[in-house]
Amino acid sequence: MSDHTEAPNAFLVDAAWLRRRLGEPGLRVVDVRPALAQFRSGYPWGHIPGAIYLDMQQLFAVVDGVPGKLASPATGEALLGQLGLTQADHVVVYDDAGGPLAALLAWLLDFWGQAQVSYLDGGWQAWQEEGGALTDAAPLIRPAVYRARPDENKAATTEWIAAHLDHPALALVDTRTPAEFQAGHLPGALNIPWEENVNPGLAQRYRSGTTLHRQFAELGVTPDKEVVVYCETGARSAHTYWALRLAGYPRVRNYEGSWAEWRRRGGEKPAAADAGPAAVGPCGLPSAAAEPAGAGETAGPPAGRATRDQILAQARARVPELDAYEVKERLDAREQLTVVDIRERDEWVQGHVSGAHFVPRGFLELRIEELQPQRAAPIVVYCAGGVRSLLGGRDLQAMGYTNVFSMAGGFSQWKNAGLPFVVPTVLNEERRARYSRHILIPEVGEAGQLKLLESKVLLIGAGGLGSPAALYLAAAGVGTIGIVDFDAVDLSNLQRQILHGQSDIGRPKVESAADRLREINPDVQVRAHRVLLDSSNALDIIGQYDIVLNGSDNFPTRYLVNDACVLLRKPLVDASIFIFEGQVTVYDSVAGGPCYRCLYPDPPPPGEVPSCAEAGVLGVLPGIIGSLQAMEAIKHILQIGEPLAGRLLMFDGLEMTFRTLKARRDAACPVCGDRPTVTELIDYDQFCGLPARHPVAGGNGHDAAVGMLAL
Repeated sequence: MSDHTEAPNAFLVDAAWLRRRLGEPGLRVVDVRPALAQFRSGYPWGHIPGAIYLDMQQLFAVVDGVPGKLASPATGEALLGQLGLTQADHVVVYDDAGGPLAALLAWLLDFWGQAQVSYLDGGWQAWQEEGGALTDAAPLIRPAVYRARPDENKAATTEWIAAHLDHPALALVDTRTPAEFQAGHLPGALNIPWEENVNPGLAQRYRSGTTLHRQFAELGVTPDKEVVVYCETGARSAHTYWALRLAGYPRVRNYEGSWAEWRRRGGEKPAAADAGPAAVGPCGLPSAAAEPAGAGETAGPPAGRATRDQILAQARARVPELDAYEVKERLDAREQLTVVDIRERDEWVQGHVSGAHFVPRGFLELRIEELQPQRAAPIVVYCAGGVRSLLGGRDLQAMGYTNVFSMAGGFSQWKNAGLPFVVPTVLNEERRARYSRHILIPEVGEAGQLKLLESKVLLIGAGGLGSPAALYLAAAGVGTIGIVDFDAVDLSNLQRQILHGQSDIGRPKVESAADRLREINPDVQVRAHRVLLDSSNALDIIGQYDIVLNGSDNFPTRYLVNDACVLLRKPLVDASIFIFEGQVTVYDSVAGGPCYRCLYPDPPPPGEVPSCAEAGVLGVLPGIIGSLQAMEAIKHILQIGEPLAGRLLMFDGLEMTFRTLKARRDAACPVCGDRPTVTELIDYDQFCGLPARHPVAGGNGHDAAVGMLAL
């Protein structure tokens, strides 16, 4: 093992830095983006002023049809000299988005002893975001003499790895995808895909050195190790090479040739390579014809296996492609296209085609039938660059879909073409962690969670029913919860009203409830309405919310809330409990369902129905019924499932049975009927035959005037 301890280069520069220093003597900018004529993308159609173009194929030979084996120093010296570079220059390298291609050239120059090499963080995308100048004029190039001085401590060869494979101070890092890693890897290697190095976005900017250091260390790659990185050809591993240097790792080597070379040299007997038409290799390197096999070697992939390029070529031959303009034209013509974005979430949140369905590649086959069950319907699949979508389209064809297209060039070409796209509102990382179990549910997902966060729910009462409902609504992420209750916490409440505790006795229930809900979920805004709800304020309060949950225990309030919800066209989740029994339903007159007055046109005589204070209630019962109310509210917000509108769910705790009764709208109902006679709120105490109520501060939770909303 080496004792090389050179400090990591401060090689990363941003677009703002480059704008300030562009044109300085000795500063040379190199563009390594592939030229894509069909999209007028790449160096000839616009580049950073003064930048020179380098075709990476010229610096790397081809192994098994894939570029990656480093050309000889003499070949590199001749090419770099022709481009006017010298070893004394400060070279800034960039590719399309800050990916492996530029990292590979940066590593090569570093390996060959370049005085200073820098990598434009975020690449061409970052330059455009910064508003940097563009040109299509090629600079004047004066050939120079380039002398490579390879530093063997920055590269690993097959022989070097074989000699040190079991050394305890060696750490091997495979930067390919998990699927590639599982298909075969170097003994003892750890899989850390190169994408872990960057922050989400079209411009792929490196994470901070501190974040990278913690990330590598947590995965078992510590700075005391001699770290060797590899991928299929050396480009993705070069990206991780620089990530490790940014993280402060002093001894890092890039495996020159990487997995393709290891596999080729490992004695496998591949067949002739077939790159296929217009095949594109890893990291954007176009594939070329395979180099002649050496003595005793056979070129191409192992027998019975196909290379990545062969698989892509086969997929391209089977799956028709549409360019971004063709997709836009068909969408504008209102063709019934199902557009599916199969990128990962961190790509989706940076922008997507309007109307596209987000289904990450790993879930495509599992969820496509939910989006489009018709096998003959036209489907357009797209990713970032058009590669994953080809493979996804191939797999959809295998499922029997006969009209599948891949969008050539992916979302990158859509955006570069100036076509409109949508940047979605998304959850931050903390919220994604908090609501992760919701996000996993297809009927909820991130979009549904955002609906919950934007919703407003009003609870009538912070007592037995309101307590469990409020707790679960807050935990679910309902953004605004209003609570109407004039009562104070009493010792007798604590047997069932789980919002409150011993230390809350004597406090207003709305204050105790607000503190508890904010403790459960700081995302929730709690609005406390410590008022006696009556005809003078009900419309103003209820009108602020999307849906109402009624947990009151007296008839004047039930009729008042029902009438207000009908007049305001608000859905009402209503529930009641008695000793061991409970019931819950949804009154939604807008959807054609009944209201409370349809079921109970007239209140019972005063004193006929005992209150909880008179008859008692099992403490766990309101927990069951209140939770059902919360469930119905969430279903309504998300517009999923079948609501209890028109159905009365009855629960018997002693028998542990549920039964459902049908409830029909009464066409003669004075509130929601065909010819309503109640068009404004009335005096509900008089309607129910009760004396007028007057709010009184404090109370023991038993008096109807004070505890009317408490169960």
